[in-house]
Amino acid sequence: MKVDDYIQSSSRIRVLEKSLLTKSDFNRMIEAESLDEAISVLRESKYSPFFNNINDPLEYDVSLQEAEKDLYKNLKELGGNELYKFFTTKFDIHNLKIFFER
Repeated sequence: MKVDDYIQSSSRIRVLEKSLLTKSDFNRMIEAESLDEAISVLRESKYSPFFNNINDPLEYDVSLQEAEKDLYKNLKELGGNELYKFFTTKFDIHNLKIFFER
């Protein structure tokens, strides 16, 4: 990774850090009286594009998967294939374990 790439990635990460869920957000979700109320916290956050379109709160896992896909897309853009491979290798290993267990 070149120095310029590092500086750009580092700056972008600092911006993304500001949109992370806060301790207060997590506490609000923990203290929520219903799943829908907990999801509303996510709808008020950076994750709103993933949670605004779900009709059934029990389908939250689909939204989480979409948010995870977006995260890995950002990782690939920030650090190229090397960083992407570093964070996704655990899934490859898990899949290989399952394959050989059968």
